[in-house]
Amino acid sequence: MYTVLGDIIRKSDSSTNIGNAVLYECIHCASSIYPNPKLLEAAANVIANFFKSDSHNLKYMGIDAFGLLIKLSPNIAEQHQVYILWNISKL
Repeated sequence: MYTVLGDIIRKSDSSTNIGNAVLYECIHCASSIYPNPKLLEAAANVIANFFKSDSHNLKYMGIDAFGLLIKLSPNIAEQHQVYILWNISKL
């Protein structure tokens, strides 16, 4: 399962709405199974791209997905906390 999720995360097109929806669901799935450090790091990178988007919907999806990952790996929060706080202040 880890390999399939990792491949989908790497190959999904983040320039389309459906691609971002698939990525979000991959993050949701990765947070529901036994944690895999590489998969969690890939999910954190996708979330960082959500935060960098100009779309407020993607930023909201990023915040929601970020909440799922924090429960599994609090050190991910340390890596992205400044960027998250900066984005929340802009909303």
